[in-house]
Amino acid sequence: MARPVHTLAASMPAAEAVTLMTAEGPHRHKSYPVVDDRQHLVGIISRSDILRWTREDLDEGATVADLASKDDVLSAANHGLMLMDRL
Repeated sequence: MARPVHTLAASMPAAEAVTLMTAEGPHRHKSYPVVDDRQHLVGIISRSDILRWTREDLDEGATVADLASKDDVLSAANHGLMLMDRL
């Protein structure tokens, strides 16, 4: 588990998330929690979501919140988020 938890803003354009998740770098993860402007969890995106998005025609105005999975396993721990990767 990475600390601090790297999150993506719900308002981030989906195209920007695709670029971020496909780039090389030290902070690239398999998945990211998606948080709103009050830092409340609203979903999660994963590399498999990104691959799906790249095969589909994305609405130009789509945001991460529009496309994030909302049914993955998440739990609160130590006043932060602990992300449980998909099995």
